[in-house]
Amino acid sequence: PLLRAVTRRMLARDEDAARLGRLLRVDLQIVRENAESVADFAAITQDVLLLAGTRTPAYLRRAVDALAATIPGSRRVELRGTNHAVTQNRDQYGAPDRIAPVWAEFFA
Repeated sequence: PLLRAVTRRMLARDEDAARLGRLLRVDLQIVRENAESVADFAAITQDVLLLAGTRTPAYLRRAVDALAATIPGSRRVELRGTNHAVTQNRDQYGAPDRIAPVWAEFFA
């Protein structure tokens, strides 16, 4: 009940989040459909940066771990004290100052 109340409040004040929230069902469907096909990622030849935060939900950290073990030459970075929202703007509970240096180094 608390999570629902907090989520409703967040969605009511953020139109972009509300729009994304409606797409969550589609996102989860894509995850479900591809859950067994991690091995397909072994064919990736590009550099890949995989990010996770120590406060990211466990199922997402496990997914990052599985991808890191599958994608040749991938780089996995874990940001202490951050969660899945780290890539968002500060007003959306993100931490761009924490992730920008990691991206800058990767793309340099």
